Amino acid sequence: MSVTREPTMTEPPDELPTYVEDTISTHADEPDVLAAIRDYAAELYAVADEESPSPDEIAASRNDGTIERFQPGTDGWTYVNRKVTCGDETCKCADGELHGPYWYKVRRDGDGLTWEYVGKEIDGDADADGPAAGD
Repeated sequence: MSVTREPTMTEPPDELPTYVEDTISTHADEPDVLAAIRDYAAELYAVADEESPSPDEIAASRNDGTIERFQPGTDGWTYVNRKVTCGDETCKCADGELHGPYWYKVRRDGDGLTWEYVGKEIDGDADADGPAAGD
């Protein structure tokens, strides 16, 4: 006598796009397919993690300020909160009173890093540890 059991569904993480959730849930009763999805996602994560710049690499790429904190994003960027100099030799920052902190986003670009200014806040939160998921 064989007993068929319904798969137990769990709540997907909020960060998971609906279209991914819908696709995966259609295979809820296929362990081999779910295992393949898991393995593929793990490979993608490993590649993305390898491509993220390290804190030391980020710090070494800019010497015009100090890094307050950084946070890997879910969007391929690493978010860096830093105080900076403006380059004006008569400014207070020339004596060590730096401007900021300001948020920047950084990612690997070939052999170097690409920096983009975000602002004083991320999503309206000046004290954020980094970007909201999915931003």
